[in-house]
Amino acid sequence: MIMTFDAIQRARELAESDLNGAIVLLSSVHEDHDRQTEFFPDGAFLLARLFHRAQLRDKAIAIVDEIIALDPHCAQIWWFELDLHRFTERYRQACERIYDEIIQLAELPYPDADRTFIEVIFSVLPNDDQAVIDRFLAGGEAKKSKVKTITALVALLKDLKSALDVRRKEFGDIDYWRFSLLGKDQTHEYIDDCFHVNISLLQFVDLAEWDYSLARAFIASVAARLYGSGYWDDEGVSSLERTSYQDKLTAKVWKLLQALMANFGPAVQYEHRLVYPSRLPLQAGELWVRAGVTELWALWSFLDNSAEAVEAAERVAKRAIEASGDAKKFARDDSWWPMTSAENNILILNRNAGWYAKPQFAAASFAHWALLYERGLSRGNIISTCMSEMLTVKTMSEDICRHAIAHWNDDVFETLLDGVNVVFVTAFAKQVQENYDSGRLNLLWKDLGFKARINSLRALPAPMSIFPLYPDDSWSHTFNKLAAACRDSIKETNATVFLASCGAYGIPLVTTVHQEFHIASVYYGHAMNDYFGMLTTHARKFSSFVKRCPQSPHWVDGDLASRVPEINNIPDGWRYL
Repeated sequence: MIMTFDAIQRARELAESDLNGAIVLLSSVHEDHDRQTEFFPDGAFLLARLFHRAQLRDKAIAIVDEIIALDPHCAQIWWFELDLHRFTERYRQACERIYDEIIQLAELPYPDADRTFIEVIFSVLPNDDQAVIDRFLAGGEAKKSKVKTITALVALLKDLKSALDVRRKEFGDIDYWRFSLLGKDQTHEYIDDCFHVNISLLQFVDLAEWDYSLARAFIASVAARLYGSGYWDDEGVSSLERTSYQDKLTAKVWKLLQALMANFGPAVQYEHRLVYPSRLPLQAGELWVRAGVTELWALWSFLDNSAEAVEAAERVAKRAIEASGDAKKFARDDSWWPMTSAENNILILNRNAGWYAKPQFAAASFAHWALLYERGLSRGNIISTCMSEMLTVKTMSEDICRHAIAHWNDDVFETLLDGVNVVFVTAFAKQVQENYDSGRLNLLWKDLGFKARINSLRALPAPMSIFPLYPDDSWSHTFNKLAAACRDSIKETNATVFLASCGAYGIPLVTTVHQEFHIASVYYGHAMNDYFGMLTTHARKFSSFVKRCPQSPHWVDGDLASRVPEINNIPDGWRYL
């Protein structure tokens, strides 16, 4: 008979490739040992998790109940027990039982202790919650910093419970919910059949007291109160029109919660509701911009604390020099969550989008980039994307998102290009120009069913300044040269449409051109290259044009990898190849 310890180890390894095989192995040991102590709790806990992965929830619950019967004080399984029972009546019972255990224990020595404790406190809401919180957090200064935050969240959840009870009594269960920024006197609001939980009530000095455990426990507690109602993701639209500069600190918390919601797993079911106009109302002479998530993170850092951000830019510039072209040495320091480090955000802007600077030039150049980017988001119409991040930067700059917001529309864009002179800045300038001059672009558009024909096209090469390619002293120096080249081309060709696909240069460039020439100026990002026949990895996976006519012989391989091997320094650089 296989030894229990060996079986647990083999099952753990086997689970990665053969889940059913691991379950069969551990189940046989469980039956043979029939409540033998050497199988509990580690072996039984592993078997419960494997059952849960296999969507055998009832069997997982049975194993957990067996563990509790043998050892009611087994803190190791608390977080898993809560996950199993969330959205059911037993969730409340489990919280109450765990709460009784918590107040009898001096400490909880396991990795998920904080998260479990906070979730239970939020869910049970005892009358002596402050006393229990103080007792648990007395173990260190780091934990003490959370007391006021947890107390505020408990108060919000008490009000939320009352609101939900009233709502259910009158109208029944709630179908959808979301976090929102509402007025300061509202706990909640019911908008478009969706229950909006107001976190504008949560004003904090900074984010020091927020961490993964606290945010996840708060989300889990709200979700549990809503009995598994779906999470309505509208990309922040319902909050966008309600924000002001005074919401700046709350927007930071909202940003963290939204980032976590996207990774919360199957426990929360999503429904996406697109509330923008379905048709892009693109007209001649207008400015339209599409923000990138990398750029918004960096701008967020600048608007949050410009002095700290420009100092961080100088540190990034020095680190880039010290890395000597080694991308592994030039990487962000912390995990993806939360994205509140100015140095990390600017470093990613350097690696992913092409902003760069040598030491002593970085502070001024980053401020130059940020101010131009903010100007573009303030003066331009917004092509909807990354709206969750857009909401947070809007709370720091009242002018951002002042104009129209709409989804991109291929047909409207194609109509804009009909019979006009175009200047287009792209990393694929050589291929795009050859494609147009040879007539292949018109043939491709015919294959795609487009009726438009560009009158003239001038393609200008986008700067390649991703780490470690630094063509000048700074982004500002390169940008000024690029802007001058664009001015000359627009004048020479009498262009009435200006397009750009050039990372960190894009929105500042189209904004500058529009301000000077008042012609239609559009920044749509890398996807703009799809229209001009560039067959990239992104196009093959996502482009509706490639799907519409994949057999057309007039697509062109951009061949960016051989021309710019440094593209491999971009963490998700595959998109551009």
